[in-house]
Amino acid sequence: MTFGQQLMQEGKREGLQEGLQEGARRNSEMIARELLENGLDFDIVQRCTKLPREVIMGLTQGLRH
Repeated sequence: MTFGQQLMQEGKREGLQEGLQEGARRNSEMIARELLENGLDFDIVQRCTKLPREVIMGLTQGLRH
């Protein structure tokens, strides 16, 4: 395998990893928002989703009550 091919393969692996992480983060945010909409306590949502406090606070803006 050439050096260029190795770099290409490494780039694909890194891109896939980043995509998986982004998908997991979006999923956690979606779950957190739904839990908050259903009245679950902010601190419990944070503990369960492991999302930063600032992210959850951002999700609370514009929630339907």
